[in-house]
Amino acid sequence: MVGMLADDLRARGHEMQIIAAVPHYPSGEVSWGYRERMYHESTQDGILVGRVRIPGGDRSDLGHRVFAYLIYQLVSSIYAFSTKCDIILATNPAIETGVPFLIVAGLRRKPGVWLVWDLYPEIGIRLGIFHSRPVKAIVGWLENRCLRAAARVQSLSA
Repeated sequence: MVGMLADDLRARGHEMQIIAAVPHYPSGEVSWGYRERMYHESTQDGILVGRVRIPGGDRSDLGHRVFAYLIYQLVSSIYAFSTKCDIILATNPAIETGVPFLIVAGLRRKPGVWLVWDLYPEIGIRLGIFHSRPVKAIVGWLENRCLRAAARVQSLSA
């Protein structure tokens, strides 16, 4: 979906850069070609894609996934400061992208658009991913903080 949004924006004359994790789905293992450097840049369909390295591992291990999310948020926040931008677009869940969204939009004083494509933490609770009250509270707080900090909120459907 982000690719389709980027294509539409590019077709309207906007320049953009996408920041994403290195390929690691579905196994959780980072592809060999992405293990040497912390950042990888490429151009896809005229759009600059910056990929940041995350630790590979077992995606079924919730502890590892949270650790990988934290590393991604830290490294992508640092990487985002080297980019030119007029606006920040980020997709939820905030557990994956909230910290870079809040830090970069806030410190660089750029308007942020928070793209809501699922309801968090409710979806994680219903799927049985979030059991712990502190985890539910943290995920809910981070999601609410991103919603409040956004200049605009866009939802996939109403």
